[in-house]
Amino acid sequence: MSFSPKGTPQGAMLYEIKTNYGIRRLTLPPFTPFNGIWLRNIDTSKAHSLYSKRRKIITQILEELPRASMQDFKIHYALDDWLPFKWKGYNQTTQYTQTLDITAEEEEIYAGLKSATRSKIKRASSFLKLISVKDINRFIEHIQAVFSYKKIKFGNREKNIIRTIDKRLTELDKKEIYAVQDKDGHIHAMIYLIFTGQQVHYWLGGASPAYRNEAGMYLLLWEAIKKSRGRAKCFDFDGSNHPNIAPVFTGFGAIPKGYHYIYRSNGWMYRLLRLVRRKDG
Repeated sequence: MSFSPKGTPQGAMLYEIKTNYGIRRLTLPPFTPFNGIWLRNIDTSKAHSLYSKRRKIITQILEELPRASMQDFKIHYALDDWLPFKWKGYNQTTQYTQTLDITAEEEEIYAGLKSATRSKIKRASSFLKLISVKDINRFIEHIQAVFSYKKIKFGNREKNIIRTIDKRLTELDKKEIYAVQDKDGHIHAMIYLIFTGQQVHYWLGGASPAYRNEAGMYLLLWEAIKKSRGRAKCFDFDGSNHPNIAPVFTGFGAIPKGYHYIYRSNGWMYRLLRLVRRKDG
């Protein structure tokens, strides 16, 4: 946190402290695609003054971070200036999410889809239908199967985190859960959307392992985009840098949006460990 002389919060950064095999790390909390910095609105029309004050606040935040052997941050693309991190000895590489402008008419957005994407949507729509999911436990059961297939850790802690977040988002009316199912009631894919300001985020989701080749995820994403129009201006796929996933999102007409992956290792041993693990973004 950064505070003004009067004690007013000026900025904050979200992170989690993890310790594995005696190695202390500062990193993203579970299910958090970005841990950007929140900055209080700075009342100035002068660019040099704006960036000067922002950099001062960010520097204060970095100086207050607890000591750790390794640090890994993904800074949301809303923050375009990572120089305070650079000046504090951090490294940077660019990663990408994909975003889609959904303010245009539905027909125009659909026309912007890749032809192969439209074909898969059309095929899936012939035997699948969209449903709204209200039971968070039904979603958790689905995502557990998806994560198990991908060999991603998903225990009681992760389930409780999702339940806690869902409870608050439900109170704020800032989320939707959709699924596509066949005539026998089998769920082929499910998605959890979070609405923040003018954006809607694909937070969690995926295709059922048994139906990964049935194009249900294509139909689900398209229906989620349509349902979000009027409620948001931008659909953020909360990206993936994987060569098999990023092209799926760009097939919906989404454009790459770069954000900062910022990291630091304190000491040669931890720099070597990062190199061995290829943990450099």
